[in-house]
Amino acid sequence: MPKLPDTSQKMSQKNVELILATIGAYNEGDIDAWAEFLDPDIEALPDPSFPESDPLLGRDAYKAWTEELTRGLLSPRWETAEVLDLGADRVLHRGDWGGKGAASGIVDPFEYHGAVHGSRGSNLEGGVPL
Repeated sequence: MPKLPDTSQKMSQKNVELILATIGAYNEGDIDAWAEFLDPDIEALPDPSFPESDPLLGRDAYKAWTEELTRGLLSPRWETAEVLDLGADRVLHRGDWGGKGAASGIVDPFEYHGAVHGSRGSNLEGGVPL
């Protein structure tokens, strides 16, 4: 029986690059490009400390939630601290999130957040906060 090529390293790098490209689009303020990285059937679980922490089902719901969450911020950003491939198409992304208040001008101290994301092909299919 022929030995199959080891694709784990290629898949790992692909998943890490997917997360970094997604965060890059978000940081550029291109919410439409950011949303295109999301699987149409994404299932995301927001941080339970958020007032709107119900599960988000579908790209449109996740995009609308994110737009509402960032509405009061100028240039919201994710500052990536770490991206780790966890295998089985799962990637851990840890970093700080925040931005400058649109009305107050106060810079929100970036808060440390982490999530495990699943991928399906070239899209993120879900996220679970840590």
